[in-house]
Amino acid sequence: MAFEGELGAKPKPDMFEGTTRESWEGSLPYTLYGGGDCAHSTSTGTATTTAIKVIAPGTFCESDIFMIPDPTPVYSKMEFTLCGFPGSGVLPDAIYAKAYNCASSDCSDCDESPEFFGYITKSSITAAYESADACFGWTTQSSSSNNSIAAVFDSYQNQRFNADIATLEEIQAYWGVVIDNSCVGPYMEESRSSAALVS
Repeated sequence: MAFEGELGAKPKPDMFEGTTRESWEGSLPYTLYGGGDCAHSTSTGTATTTAIKVIAPGTFCESDIFMIPDPTPVYSKMEFTLCGFPGSGVLPDAIYAKAYNCASSDCSDCDESPEFFGYITKSSITAAYESADACFGWTTQSSSSNNSIAAVFDSYQNQRFNADIATLEEIQAYWGVVIDNSCVGPYMEESRSSAALVS
């Protein structure tokens, strides 16, 4: 995304600008890392997100191409189940989601049990939205058999888009689908409003 003095000084869009986006298609290559920050972690793989669309409120169908080692299409159903959980004993600023492996590109044929159940913090989503080369990630349960919010989350996976190819505008369009069509948008807006009142 261009700022003052760059490519016509296009203004940076607001995360909560009110538009409703229900799908995105493009090319967002990224690298996966283990625990720790991306700069000091070993890469565990590379992939490219090519599409995301709403299939129900808070539920999305995502298409990726993983290099394992040859290009392999992977389809995932993502369910954003809970945004913030104050007073519960778990992280109050966490956004929880489940991901299911799917056999079809429209996510109409998916596994009954999720591949993972985990959370991403609102600060991670904010960083990923505002910077093309941000390192962000999920903390998940090491086993998908429990899928209880009270269980231990002890597995980590970080991700960073390839900023040489993935533009901030494309990244924001991808995240915009999630923000506009799940609990993520209202939760982030509520958090931002609360912070403004405190300051």
